[in-house]
Amino acid sequence: MNILFYPIIIPLVAGAVILVVPKALKELIALVGTIAAAYYAWLIFIGGKGMHASYIWFVMDQFPFAAELRADTLSGFVLFAAAVFALLIVIYSIGFMKDGERLKEYYVYLLLTIGAAAAAILADNLVLLLISWEVTTMLLFLMITIGEKTAKDSAGKTFVMIGFSDCSLLLGIILLWWMLGTLRISDIDSVPITSGALTAVYVLLLIGALVKAGAMPGHSWIPKAAEGAPTSVMAFLPASLDKLLGIYLLARISLNMFILTSHLKLLLLIIGGVTIILAVMFALVQHDLKKLLAYHAVSQVGYMVMGIGTGVPIGVIGGLFHMLNNAIYKCCLFLGAGAVEKRTGTTDLENLGGLAKMMPVTFIASLVSALAISGVPPLNGFVSKWLIYQGTIEIGQPIFLLAAMFGSALTLASFIKVIHSVFLGEKSEKLEEIKPEGAAMAIPMVILAVLCILLGVFAQYPLMHVFGPIVGLRFNGVPGAIDLSRAMWSPTLATILIIIALVIGWIIYILSTATKVRTTTIFVGGEKFDTESLRYPGTGFYETIRDMIPLKTLYEDAEKGVYDLYVLGGKYGLKIIEVFRSMHNGVVSTYIAFAMIGLGFLVIYLVR
Repeated sequence: MNILFYPIIIPLVAGAVILVVPKALKELIALVGTIAAAYYAWLIFIGGKGMHASYIWFVMDQFPFAAELRADTLSGFVLFAAAVFALLIVIYSIGFMKDGERLKEYYVYLLLTIGAAAAAILADNLVLLLISWEVTTMLLFLMITIGEKTAKDSAGKTFVMIGFSDCSLLLGIILLWWMLGTLRISDIDSVPITSGALTAVYVLLLIGALVKAGAMPGHSWIPKAAEGAPTSVMAFLPASLDKLLGIYLLARISLNMFILTSHLKLLLLIIGGVTIILAVMFALVQHDLKKLLAYHAVSQVGYMVMGIGTGVPIGVIGGLFHMLNNAIYKCCLFLGAGAVEKRTGTTDLENLGGLAKMMPVTFIASLVSALAISGVPPLNGFVSKWLIYQGTIEIGQPIFLLAAMFGSALTLASFIKVIHSVFLGEKSEKLEEIKPEGAAMAIPMVILAVLCILLGVFAQYPLMHVFGPIVGLRFNGVPGAIDLSRAMWSPTLATILIIIALVIGWIIYILSTATKVRTTTIFVGGEKFDTESLRYPGTGFYETIRDMIPLKTLYEDAEKGVYDLYVLGGKYGLKIIEVFRSMHNGVVSTYIAFAMIGLGFLVIYLVR
């Protein structure tokens, strides 16, 4: 069997085995299955481009239905990244989901998702891509339902919104086949978008990609899913895998399949800029940790879309690099939130605080990830954002540069609130003695936090050997290449300077605390206040923003669902249904009139 089938078949087989073996073996089988899938994904990744495989299922009217697979630099990289995240989530779940309900279902759905995602990534046939895409949507619905009782509503909204985008993807594929006569992705190479029909095809495929990734306005399923889904599911799907799949499809249609017009590139830039700013504004005022992280997951998609929308190599590399970086630190942040939830029983920021000493690994990993997502050097988030900044400058669009930089500033402000509320603030008296996170939950967080550092300090290596080849860009030492130092900062020098600054700051702190300070109890008017009444949670940091005009109106309308496509679709969709219902009045002459009108349009089209 061709090696390309292994990352697909192995997780599917492992999931089937879990259904029939004793419950005690489910974690072991899930772990072995994901390790094997990651191993073959690695072999495909280092195997380079040019790998392909095909298996014909059946032929209908000279139209072959085949499992056509292909691996190139882009798909090989995304496949390996998805497999690694899956492995980390399985390890984490051993600790997080311990003693949980429906564990067999959880691991089966997880493994099936890995196999379906691998099929979507490696698919060289749009029918196979669509089928795999639909399977991941169904499995996302099922995995969300494993959560709390409120998860059914979250799962329903997720299924409807992504299902709608999948219908858009289906329609785009049908039109593409009708216009070009092929469904093989490798045969659709750099097609100029020179007509309204091709523009419609691209937009339909774009909707499927962006809703899956979570860009505005198709984003609202992600914060809703965060309300009830298990945190490990949020870390794996909306935070990492769905971003990889959505941006992979966006890159495939924007960089390989079509040549975009300036208007379509501008559309991507606008979607990216709006997503960055609005999502981070919503994140800023959230009180629930998982919902806050969900909005940040939406905001970060804007950087990826903006990078690809620049259409220049530096910006595109930045967008793709940010796809990986975001999956790393966002997954780590959700895992940290899951550890906090597991040990405290809550993700309400007002009821947390002072956990740094009791959960040091979670604190350090979350702090590193928070700095990375905020774009603080020398971490990976800064590098990819810097390249995106360079892309906007190169195309002469400073307004989008300002939007991206302003978004980073607001992200940092939001995570100052998070770190204070969860780890550095006064511990709430509602919390009992807190246990450490445990090895199973700690190991994935440590690995992801270390990656945030390594991919920032040594960013040259993935840029030169992974992302450069994806866009056909050559760096230093190759004839006709560009100088990488002109496109980005020097991470090694900057890291040394930052370490020196931290050492100086530490010395100043030690000197300032050398003199012992007398401490005493609080005395106000003869009364001693209890600690809880004096505790100031970080949720109050930016409450004034909610009351600012016009932001107050923005937040109030958002809570009413004014900007939610799910709410709007339900509201106006019912009205459209009522119109069609009124047309079905049981009068035969009315139905004959409809048939004649339809026949007239058909004749006009055929004789045109």
